[in-house]
Amino acid sequence: MSNEGLSAAETTPEEICLVWDARIRVLSNAAVWGGMLAAFGIGACLVTVLFLAISRSVWALAVGGGLFAFVMLIFLLVGLVIDLFGGFRVTFALTTLGVRSIAGKGAGRAADAAFWTGVLAGSAGAVGAGLLAKAEQSAFIPYGQIATSRASNRKSSVRSG
Repeated sequence: MSNEGLSAAETTPEEICLVWDARIRVLSNAAVWGGMLAAFGIGACLVTVLFLAISRSVWALAVGGGLFAFVMLIFLLVGLVIDLFGGFRVTFALTTLGVRSIAGKGAGRAADAAFWTGVLAGSAGAVGAGLLAKAEQSAFIPYGQIATSRASNRKSSVRSG
């Protein structure tokens, strides 16, 4: 097998330069809140529109709002339990090729819980959020895709763009 057409980065073995572990809290994380509100909010809006089209009654608003409140209550309870046990464990690594993050076992269980909660609640948004979380257990960003980075000690985060 030849290496024609491959860049030097694709043929160079990856070496780890720096590794650190972090704990990610759920209820104090703005990205988690934004994702959950978007996923559950869109699902609740779709259910409301569907019920409005079928029933032509203002009670459809109560159904959509009630569904949203129920699913968000479950999210709050699950997030509280996760935070009480210390949050999610994530390992970050700076390598010669890019930045890696690998989520711990708790994140995998939470992704499964989000999926099954969505199935039981009938929320396509929650099912999608669980599947998306499962798919993002490991992430890799090559240095070529990182234009800027900003660290925040207050938020305990690093943003890349």
